Amino acid sequence: MKRNLILLFTGATIAANAVVFPFPNFPTTPNWKEKYDSLAPGAYANFPIFSGNGIANRIGIGGALNVGPPLNPFTPPNGMFGRNVDVEIRVNASLRFFGGRFVQAPFGFTVTQATFKFYDVNNIFIGSGVAPITPNWTFIGWITFPKWTRVEIIGNASQPGYVGFDNTKARP
Repeated sequence: MKRNLILLFTGATIAANAVVFPFPNFPTTPNWKEKYDSLAPGAYANFPIFSGNGIANRIGIGGALNVGPPLNPFTPPNGMFGRNVDVEIRVNASLRFFGGRFVQAPFGFTVTQATFKFYDVNNIFIGSGVAPITPNWTFIGWITFPKWTRVEIIGNASQPGYVGFDNTKARP
């Protein structure tokens, strides 16, 4: 019982000290950059990203992670967006930074903002940030304390998804 109380209070302390801040464009190594160009255009439930250091998953069912040129990517030939699903990115290392180029998907439902929810290695919620999503590609970046291993990107449209991604990157 005593051990459980210590763990409970430790978790509460971590959560109380957790923060997520916006952060400008940051440098990173090639294995932590994802342009979605190595994937064949199509619809996916999930796929590896960051040179195999992570995975992009759909949140929900009834839709897919769409990869391909119809998005008018920031760096051709491909970009990615969730069609009727939001997006989760999991990585196999604890990281401090996350960011990329984001845009409204040009079809479906109009997204005007996205919520980025960050979780640590124990799947404990660190915090979240909200950023505007526009018809123009915009860099959106975050820094977290403590480090994250999972981020959910959730659009505010009446249906899940429709946030476009390109040049996604992360850094320890």
